[in-house]
Amino acid sequence: RESIDELRRAYEETPGQFETERAGLRALAGAARLKYLEVRAQEVTQELGRCEASGRISWGGADVAAPDAPGLVAFESDAVRRRELAARWFDAVRPCEDLRASRLEALNEAARELGFDHLRALHEDVTGVDLEALAAAAELFLERTARAYSAHLSRWAARHAPRGLHYADELFFERAAYLDVYFPAEWFGAAYAWTLAGLGVRAGGERNVKVDAEPRPSKKERSACFAVEPPKDVRLVVGARGGGAEWARETFREAGRAQSFGWASGDAAARYPEFVYAPDGATAEGHALLF
Repeated sequence: RESIDELRRAYEETPGQFETERAGLRALAGAARLKYLEVRAQEVTQELGRCEASGRISWGGADVAAPDAPGLVAFESDAVRRRELAARWFDAVRPCEDLRASRLEALNEAARELGFDHLRALHEDVTGVDLEALAAAAELFLERTARAYSAHLSRWAARHAPRGLHYADELFFERAAYLDVYFPAEWFGAAYAWTLAGLGVRAGGERNVKVDAEPRPSKKERSACFAVEPPKDVRLVVGARGGGAEWARETFREAGRAQSFGWASGDAAARYPEFVYAPDGATAEGHALLF
């Protein structure tokens, strides 16, 4: 709380003409508020994590941890098996629902301690976004695209979910398994270079963005970006999953994050790190998706 109050006072005492300093202090204050919420809800968050991790599912003769179930659902091509697996997953995590509700209430209570009516009001203040206006814009977009989307979805459902759509089908749908054949693992290096060339960037000429695409037994399946000291030292680790549409989408998203860090201003990163390490995930994800 002392840090939050100190940042608030610094913001109020900074003259209006120092726009960058005021924007930086506002971002730092927002990050401090969000961290305060995390700390206040830390105990129930940890208990929720332990509860979800302890859930087990029997599937295909194997004992599966509940957090691994969504991935299995996404890779299951049989609609009946998808629903059965999802049902077992829901049963495994259902005992954690009270903890999930308690965590949300703890976050709301922490937001009220900071003078906000509820959690949403705090997020609106931190991000400077009117969430009701954002929801209205999203609804308008959905209305404009609903006819085309529904037509394509109906054709997909007739083939992959003939008994009607279920939540489990969404995970399989998003994975886009039918596109896997077009995204072999060995394709990434060339596609990455082509994509950067289209943006006017020579992949081999970026000494500050290091790409680790070497296969190793200990390597994780997921790709990841590590902003060690942006823009001087940024690392993109290409995951060991071995191809597929989901792998390619994830790897390019992490590559986009790496590029956003790699092209950050060195002066700004040193003086205003709050503009480089965004306090909310949406900003970093937005930059990655734009790339």
